[in-house]
Amino acid sequence: MNLFAMSPGVAVAFLSTFCGFLLKVSVAYLFCWLLTRIATAATIRFVVWLSYLTLTGAYWIYCVAQVYFNSMAFTIGMTGSMASSSGLTWTLSTSVAQIIGSLLSSIFLIYAGALLVIVCLGGWKRIQLARALSYRTAPPEKLTRTFETIKSEMRVSDCGLWLLPGLTSPATLGWLKPAVYLPFECGGEEQPGLHSVLRHELSHVRRKDSFWESVSRFCRLLVIFHPFVHKAFARLRFERELACDMVVIRTHPEKRHLYADTLVHFGWKTAAAEQRDYIGIGFISQSAILNARVKSILKGERTYSRWSLSGRALLSTCVLWLFAAAVPALWVGFSLTAIPRSVAAAPANLHPIAQIRHPHRISLISRFTPQIKNTANLDRDPLLEPSPSISHAVQYHIQNEDEPMSNPAQEGGGSGVETVENSNSSISPRRSNLPSATSVLTDTAVRLSQMGIGHDHDHDHD
Repeated sequence: MNLFAMSPGVAVAFLSTFCGFLLKVSVAYLFCWLLTRIATAATIRFVVWLSYLTLTGAYWIYCVAQVYFNSMAFTIGMTGSMASSSGLTWTLSTSVAQIIGSLLSSIFLIYAGALLVIVCLGGWKRIQLARALSYRTAPPEKLTRTFETIKSEMRVSDCGLWLLPGLTSPATLGWLKPAVYLPFECGGEEQPGLHSVLRHELSHVRRKDSFWESVSRFCRLLVIFHPFVHKAFARLRFERELACDMVVIRTHPEKRHLYADTLVHFGWKTAAAEQRDYIGIGFISQSAILNARVKSILKGERTYSRWSLSGRALLSTCVLWLFAAAVPALWVGFSLTAIPRSVAAAPANLHPIAQIRHPHRISLISRFTPQIKNTANLDRDPLLEPSPSISHAVQYHIQNEDEPMSNPAQEGGGSGVETVENSNSSISPRRSNLPSATSVLTDTAVRLSQMGIGHDHDHDHD
């Protein structure tokens, strides 16, 4: 597969796959939005958006791999059959398909370049992060004992605690060796809401949120061109923070106001510093999300009746069944129709049989060697093979039935023209062993002698 000059068949196949991908991902986002409106817990909504991002990234990889590995097997017939099986089909000409192939090749190069730039920027940020983490220090012993107590209560085995200068809000980093990082000021006098903050960060560690953050970022990077993927990623981060907030409220519901004050305190410090912390999963979100989190904390965890939970479960099941039935059937197809260039470039008198009004009367001019146009020497598209019936075209002189039949012997003789009349004869356009000029002249002389022309001349002489 040549990405710099995509053939028409591959271009049409990839265009069909890409349009179908966009349509399916968009409809799937609507179904996920419906499920999150029905769901009662932030953890369930987090799983819904995580599944959406993961499946979208996996499906995009599958689509690209399918077109890439099957590109050599795509022909016009196969592409037409694939498009005709879809519910929505458009027909494209070869010239339009070639233009689309060039555009898709350019877009793919831009897409690959953007991914490369983003990966390089991410690598540079990791280098800066490693340099910043080199200034971390161990927390005081009292804070360490408090952290170990909360960690044992939440059954978190391996997690470290560090103080980092320049950090404005708590954060969690790493999924192989996770660690909680606190601003340097938290190492002094113990703050009232620090226990809730540590419990929130340990909830991230127990849920493996750092790992799922990396997976969701990778999927968003692959499908960076789709706007719904960015919206799903934002919803994922909000539901993740809200789920950890609910863990803190569920454990100590009486400390909701203190926890909300601590959240606003760190949010105010981050806004005053006019910078964002790019260290792992931050404790503070954007201002709009921060307000929603504070309102949710103050309201507390909402309770639902059994009838409400049963109805929501039934409605969610119906939505899932509808999703499984509707989304896989969505597809947008494109078919390719083209006339081989060897036929389009041939003159009208070289077209086989179609130009013959009465094929039972054909006058063959045998004094000239029939001119052969070999279409195999023409510049052909490998996807546009000419029909076998026009691989060799012979130039014939066609005589209409309304015109009088000419007799070469009556018009002066010696013209070397032979009239052939055969209602069942068919001239094969594939004939390659043509008679030479010498054989034609010899055959003409023999036929003239058999007609008795020489005997008439001798009688006149006598």
